[in-house]
Amino acid sequence: WDFAAGSLIITEAGGRITDAQGKRYNLMMKNIAASNGKIHKHMMKILNE
Repeated sequence: WDFAAGSLIITEAGGRITDAQGKRYNLMMKNIAASNGKIHKHMMKILNE
């Protein structure tokens, strides 16, 4: 639940949140990746190299 408020702010601002592998985010995840949305796909590629 620590990410709940932040995830709302990010998504309402047009950002994107997933897990480290790019799977859909849920509140029970321990690790997340968040971006402005525009760079998310590229960021995930770099993180998973």
